Amino acid sequence: MPIRIESLDGSKAIFPTIYLKRMLPMQLIGLVPSIGQFIAGVINPLFMFGKQRRCVHDYIAKTKVSYTGT
Repeated sequence: MPIRIESLDGSKAIFPTIYLKRMLPMQLIGLVPSIGQFIAGVINPLFMFGKQRRCVHDYIAKTKVSYTGT
């Protein structure tokens, strides 16, 4: 897929940023019964339809997904 995860300044995000700041918080939130699963499964993806097209985990990690065009 021609996409990449990058910092808000446009530099490529490194693995610790991707895992520790982007994925791990949402996994931990998802472990909370009911409300955590609702946030991780419903609220998080709904943020994609906002003006900046970033999910909750992108805001937490200060990242964005961009298209590389190739």
